[in-house]
Amino acid sequence: MRRLRSLWTQACAWILMPPLGWALVGINVIGFFLGIVYWYGRQLPLVPPLFWVFVPDCPLYAFLFGLALAAMLLGYPLGQRLPLLSGILAFGLIKYGVWTVVAWIIFWSRTGLFTPESLVMTVAHVGMILEGIFLLGFVRINGRVALMSGIWFLANDAADYILGYHPGLPYAVPLSFMGWHTLAVTFIFTGLYAVLARRGWGVEPEKISPREARAGEIAAAGPGRENS
Repeated sequence: MRRLRSLWTQACAWILMPPLGWALVGINVIGFFLGIVYWYGRQLPLVPPLFWVFVPDCPLYAFLFGLALAAMLLGYPLGQRLPLLSGILAFGLIKYGVWTVVAWIIFWSRTGLFTPESLVMTVAHVGMILEGIFLLGFVRINGRVALMSGIWFLANDAADYILGYHPGLPYAVPLSFMGWHTLAVTFIFTGLYAVLARRGWGVEPEKISPREARAGEIAAAGPGRENS
């Protein structure tokens, strides 16, 4: 456990270094616009504006992560000051990252076609999952965060699979399976949040901060770097 904690701390230090951190902010913001145009460009105009927040799942959470990371790079302890927003954001990044990866795995298993689109989107959404795990480490999770996150994503699932506003699927991927899959993920992660809340999950913002990222870089580089 200490080894995993050390690896997580070192990874956070690297991400919170300004060059890499700001590059990730830019990538997520660009990904938002690309996703809106490429994957949701035809769907959004057909959906009532009231439900738009439930439609572009992956681009929306990528964009919000970009904003969250920018706030963290500027020294704002987002996970401690806004735990509900941060908890929902981490939940969404992981949930919809997993959803997309599963959809493409099913596509590959049924068609045997490893298209450039499927490979690029899978890699991008694995990145979303990792971003969610990264952010989760900074969130102070309590019972309210667990409950409201579960309610929010159940509402999202209802909009997707009852009202029919779900994202487009690659052909050969069954809609019914993806509907039950996403509902199961919502319950699993809500339960996980409830467990984390009981254990008092949350990292003090002083543990990792942009000001300490330089120290993490030195530690990762090895002895002799600090005085070079």
